[in-house]
Amino acid sequence: MQYMGLLTSQNVLDSIIEKYNLKELYKKQTKFHTYQAVKSHLSLEDRQDGTFSISYLVKENPELAAKIVNSFYAELNKLILKINRSKAVDYRTYLSQSYNVANQRLENLLEEFREFQDSTGIVSIEEQIKSSLLGLADLEARRLTNRIELEYAQKTLGEDDPTVLSIEQRLDAIAREIHKYRTSGEYSNIPIISIPEASISYMNHYRTVEVQVKVVEYLALQLEQAKLEEQKQSANLYLVNPAQPADYKSEPKRLNVLITILFFFNVAFMLYYLIKDYYSRNKSELTTILHS
Repeated sequence: MQYMGLLTSQNVLDSIIEKYNLKELYKKQTKFHTYQAVKSHLSLEDRQDGTFSISYLVKENPELAAKIVNSFYAELNKLILKINRSKAVDYRTYLSQSYNVANQRLENLLEEFREFQDSTGIVSIEEQIKSSLLGLADLEARRLTNRIELEYAQKTLGEDDPTVLSIEQRLDAIAREIHKYRTSGEYSNIPIISIPEASISYMNHYRTVEVQVKVVEYLALQLEQAKLEEQKQSANLYLVNPAQPADYKSEPKRLNVLITILFFFNVAFMLYYLIKDYYSRNKSELTTILHS
């Protein structure tokens, strides 16, 4: 279970050892041997229902054992919260950088568009063409935002993760729709590929700006959500039952120990009796062999 690795991480162990002076309790000279002693008394049970239990054994001191278990939980909670916040910060930073790049690109595109309009005198296009252009711009914006998601997912999850494969499938579907917009009349009476050449440059500038506007809007929304999530991060661990001192010993019961001792005593006695009896019955033969 992943929590066991976190429970036995150096930072957690150091905190527990220092708080309860376990190096002195276990009479160890080095940190390494103290770590080993603590790990040997610690156990984590995965109950397969979304819960787990932590237990710790301190002979003749169940009160101390309960305190240590509760401290392990508190340290685990702090560590998971730290990890979750770190992931949230990484994602928010990634979105912030992407937003800044996209916003700067939008400003550059708007400036290029204004220069194009000034030089050509073309300031608008037919509504029919504009409708097709907006539909294509929406698809291309979706393609760009999905590529941003794909890049982050590949970095954090790996190429073969199901999330990565799902995004790639969405990108393939979007690419097919874009091809239809460009080459067929399915979405407009005038396929984009057939737009008069005089309007092509205007169309390209207009479409590129619209795409970038949608990308910036998407990233701005995602960035705000990431900031909120960063503030709301929690460890998602809930302490159902705080540790209490055990009301029974985890060692074998005294009766079991007594029975085990008597069993081995009887075996030893029987062996002694058999050896003695054999020696008594074969004493003369053994004496002859020893003196021969």
